Amino acid sequence: MGARNSMRAWRVSTPGALDGHPLEMAHEPIPEPGPDELLVRVLACGVCRTDLHVVEGDLAVHRAGVVPGHEIVAEVRTVPAGRDDFAIGDRVGIPWLRHTCGVCRYCRRGAENLCPD
Repeated sequence: MGARNSMRAWRVSTPGALDGHPLEMAHEPIPEPGPDELLVRVLACGVCRTDLHVVEGDLAVHRAGVVPGHEIVAEVRTVPAGRDDFAIGDRVGIPWLRHTCGVCRYCRRGAENLCPD
């Protein structure tokens, strides 16, 4: 896979102690964003203790080959048609929570992490 068509990601190969090298570098295809999604290039990604628990096998991995890290600083690469709130090259911060409905009782009270949507 060419560098322009792929991205690098550290994946959990086999959870275990860090000195046993539970992560492996993978080259994955660049994802195709959905019609309402941005494509971003990750510039920095925080790894918290929960991520380390997954890597070390203290917490169950819900998906094989999971990529730890979920506190991201990125640069916008593509913007969907009709969006004018982002521009290519904008720097954005992305929290761990991908999507919420914004209207349920949890979202309205600031507890988006409990959103059923």
